[in-house]
Amino acid sequence: NGGTSTLVAVLCRSDEGHPEGTAPHKSMTTFLVEKEPGFGEVRPGLTIPGKIDKMGYKGVDTTELIMDDLRIPANRVLGGTTGRGFYQMMDGVEVGRVNVAARGCGVAQRAFELGVSYAQQRHTFGKPIAQHQAIQF
Repeated sequence: NGGTSTLVAVLCRSDEGHPEGTAPHKSMTTFLVEKEPGFGEVRPGLTIPGKIDKMGYKGVDTTELIMDDLRIPANRVLGGTTGRGFYQMMDGVEVGRVNVAARGCGVAQRAFELGVSYAQQRHTFGKPIAQHQAIQF
């Protein structure tokens, strides 16, 4: 929803406050970036070129964010502490996994229902195909 949103969570590496050699996931921070909805340069230093075409799931628009000398104040750190971004994003992914699984179950259930309905309506050799042994497997 990068084109329509007014607030974007940006996960980035922030070395400040993290000694050299810190595991990469422990030096990631989430910043909340406010912007105007739309495409093009939506604020100084932030450009959204347009929607990215996808083959699959289209319920949410995917966009690219181009940041060029974008200044984000320290008070825009999600949770106020740097280095927590990886864990914050993983919390969101965890919820998303359940949603993806539920969507898959719903699609499978509907496909099964449509298949059963078709097998009960389609006739061959004088009877519904649902009564043929090969379909009943």
